[in-house]
Amino acid sequence: FDIVDLIPKGRNKEVTNENKLEYVELKMHWRAIRSMEQQISEIRKGLYEVIPEELLQTFTVTELEILWNGNPELNISEIQNSTIYQGDIDKNSLLSHWFWRTFRDYNAEHKALLLRFISGTSKVCSVSSCSSFQTI
Repeated sequence: FDIVDLIPKGRNKEVTNENKLEYVELKMHWRAIRSMEQQISEIRKGLYEVIPEELLQTFTVTELEILWNGNPELNISEIQNSTIYQGDIDKNSLLSHWFWRTFRDYNAEHKALLLRFISGTSKVCSVSSCSSFQTI
């Protein structure tokens, strides 16, 4: 294995009780950040080829997470109101009422599983980008 100096000439410095906390902090920083700098740089470079950096900087981390992964909070009324019905089923049909009552009664895990079955994701995307869920 390669020896990495966590501080200048660190390979020549003995770890003692007095400096062990500093050593652990430096080692954690190296493992979590410095050891992956090249990989992270390449990921950023590829991401910026798809989405310009200036556009990404307009979003907060939370906003990007929701855009990327969908919203983990389910607002059943919002989903129900944005649903487009087809055929003999409409929002007032008995089958529709049974579906929504059953869906509301599900626990969070079962709701996520049903959403995954219907839309391919267990989280709610924006209404405009989630057209597969709009038709049931």
